[in-house]
Amino acid sequence: MKSDLETENAAFNEKYQILTPVPQTVFNILTPHFMEYIVNTDKQAGAQTCFNFTGNEVHIALFNRRDLFEVYAKEILRGKSIAEIRMRIREDVKNITDVIDELLINDYLF
Repeated sequence: MKSDLETENAAFNEKYQILTPVPQTVFNILTPHFMEYIVNTDKQAGAQTCFNFTGNEVHIALFNRRDLFEVYAKEILRGKSIAEIRMRIREDVKNITDVIDELLINDYLF
């Protein structure tokens, strides 16, 4: 899909689609620091970060093609312990809460 807005970061534009009726809001949110943070989060999580800003709300998803709290038979068959599975789930939750923390740094968003 084609974005209706592009940033000055060509690599970011290549990877992400930005659709907005209010371009100025996007530039207030997508600072160079936050764009770099999103790219790094995606790499760390093995996922793609998706945001939907509507009014005073933000919806965040890390699209990694799996259910967050699902315990997969293949993990158990490969010999993963319950502790290892719990750690994977904790890491997924931490990735999302870290993005929320990063968003809350900007006092002007909400």
